[in-house]
Amino acid sequence: MPSPYPAALARRLLTVPLTWLLLLGTVILLPLAAPAAAVTDLALRRRGWPTVRMVAFVITALWIEVSAHPRILWSWISRPFDPLSWTERNHELMHWWAGRLIRGAERVVGVHWHVEVPDDLGPGPLLGFSHHVSIVDAIAPVFILGNERGWFVRYTLTRGLRFDPCLDIVGHRIPNYFVARGAADNTRELANLRTLVTDMDTDEVGVIFPGGGLYTPGGLARAVEKLTERGSPQAEAAARYRHVMPPRPGGVKAFFEGAPSAHVLVIGHVGFEPLASIRRLWRVLPLVDPVEVKAWRYDRSEVPDGEAEQMAWLYEKWAVMDDWIAERLRTRSAGAAGPS
Repeated sequence: MPSPYPAALARRLLTVPLTWLLLLGTVILLPLAAPAAAVTDLALRRRGWPTVRMVAFVITALWIEVSAHPRILWSWISRPFDPLSWTERNHELMHWWAGRLIRGAERVVGVHWHVEVPDDLGPGPLLGFSHHVSIVDAIAPVFILGNERGWFVRYTLTRGLRFDPCLDIVGHRIPNYFVARGAADNTRELANLRTLVTDMDTDEVGVIFPGGGLYTPGGLARAVEKLTERGSPQAEAAARYRHVMPPRPGGVKAFFEGAPSAHVLVIGHVGFEPLASIRRLWRVLPLVDPVEVKAWRYDRSEVPDGEAEQMAWLYEKWAVMDDWIAERLRTRSAGAAGPS
């Protein structure tokens, strides 16, 4: 879905130079920031140099961002001579960018992965419904399906992410949709979500985070309260959730309507929780436990017809994911506590 102009051009004239200036500023300040970070870790007796790692990852992420800009420009210049299609080239750029971020996180902050995905994912297309606890976990589907499996991912993303130039430029060259959250009338948004997953090929997956926002205990409590007030038939099921936000019906319905033959992939994970805030991440660096990702594939023949029946079905599958997350968190907690 192309980005509207001139609004996109004005935004990019701001964000692209700003990213380069931020990198330049961090490099200039590095001779001061690095010793200050080291002194902080020594003074607080923090093992693993978490503050140093935070500074290093900021520089790493900025470098990955700006080093992608020449590739993005060259892909446009060389488009008439490229043997790949425009869509394939930009999916390749997205995979390259995501892969570098992942490798940078592995080396600098200690992120490592344990992925459990069915071998027989295909043929697609697939509808991916994913758990969401931090802005960083949005990269999980493109990593486990794109980088690792070669699938092309169509994303539903929040519009705030357009201020990342790579996501903005490449993300608008390939089928993605940047959602305006909190709109009074979401008719247009839902229509665009239906269009997003229409006519997907057998190696494509449309991804949405149906909880409507990041999971927090308070957010879950408020969501259950609203479902109860509305007399939702899913209120009782949602009240039993512990670690996931209840799926909202609008986006789920749009996806099912837009891709009536697509199979379903439910994506759960643990390990992204510390990345929900800078302060929380700083407290736990370097990361010891892996990011664990598990995906459940369901044939479309298992999905019932009818909006109410489909939501009840997804709530049941969401409960399976919630139980898995609870079990993995208990195991991690027991491991951290050590033998009694």
